[in-house]
Amino acid sequence: MNSKSKTLILLTVLSIVATLIANFLGDPEGNGLCQMNDVTCGNYYANSLGLSIFFFSLAFLITCLVLLFVREETYKSWRNFAYWAVPISIILLWVAPTSGPTGIGISFLNYTKESASWLVSGAFLLISLIIITTKSLRGKATK
Repeated sequence: MNSKSKTLILLTVLSIVATLIANFLGDPEGNGLCQMNDVTCGNYYANSLGLSIFFFSLAFLITCLVLLFVREETYKSWRNFAYWAVPISIILLWVAPTSGPTGIGISFLNYTKESASWLVSGAFLLISLIIITTKSLRGKATK
């Protein structure tokens, strides 16, 4: 088993564990993390932590499973992307506010941890799949 396979299997296992942790955080009252009807605590664990971890780990899991079946060169290209994308994603999720603006009117750009987790996870998955597809097709074209 080569280093690519070992790394991807480890990342897949870590993604599954992160998804399970996110599911645990998604029900903070049922899992004893918060008192019943404590909205602030429930929002923190479920919306701030649980959703962010869940969406990103799910995107990462899908990407890792796809990468198990590609060539080493494709994996290295994706790895170079992931080296800078993962830290930037974590920072974007960390600085996003827990809740959106309140008051009169409708906020068109309601940037919260939930919307940030959707955006960051979706962008990570989309860019990863684009990199994997283009590198795989280029590799087949040169053969």
